[in-house]
Parts: sequence; C-alpha cells; structure tokens
Amino acid sequence: MKLMILSLMAVALLAAASGSDYFDQLRSEAHEKDIEARQQARAAHEQAREAREQARQAEKQAREQAHELRIAGKEQLRDQMQAFQAQVRRESERIRRQIRQEMRDFQRDYTY
Repeated sequence: MKLMILSLMAVALLAAASGSDYFDQLRSEAHEKDIEARQQARAAHEQAREAREQARQAEKQAREQAHELRIAGKEQLRDQMQAFQAQVRRESERIRRQIRQEMRDFQRDYTY
C-alpha cells in the first residue's frame, strides 16, 4: 500500500514537473509573441510618424510653391500694368501732339 501511494506521488510529481515545464514553455512563447507584437507596434508607430513628417514636408513645400506662384503672378500683373500704363502714356502723348498740331494748323489757317 505504501508502495502504491509512493508510486502515485511519484507519478503526480512527474506530471506536475512536466506540466510546469509545459506551462513555462507556453509562458515563454507568449512572452516572445508579446515582444514581437510590441516591436511590430513600434515599427508601425515609427512608419506612421515618418508618414506624418513627409505629409508635413509636402504641405510646407506646396505652401511655398503657392506663395512663389502668387508672387510671380503679382509680378506678372505688375509688369502687365506697367506695360499698359506705358501704352496709355504713349497714346496720350500721341493725342496731345495731334491736338497741338491741329491747334497750330487752326491758328495758322485763321490768323492770316
């Protein structure tokens, strides 16, 4: 009887020892998977941060290009306005010369 109790205890101890090894293995596998998942999460977070940074850079570049285009557009409009004003001045001078000439002709024709 004692032998049977001792053998049952030995079997129970063996089962407990092998069971704890199995649970230790499961725990270490779970720990490894957790570490792997954290590394993947860090990598995904880093990729997201880099994508946000690239988006910020693209937005900044787009704003700078738009600003440069506005400046170029303003310069072009200014140049067009100056050309138009010069054209108006030339036309104005031409009309003044024509009027002066007509006035001289009129004075010459009617004073003699």
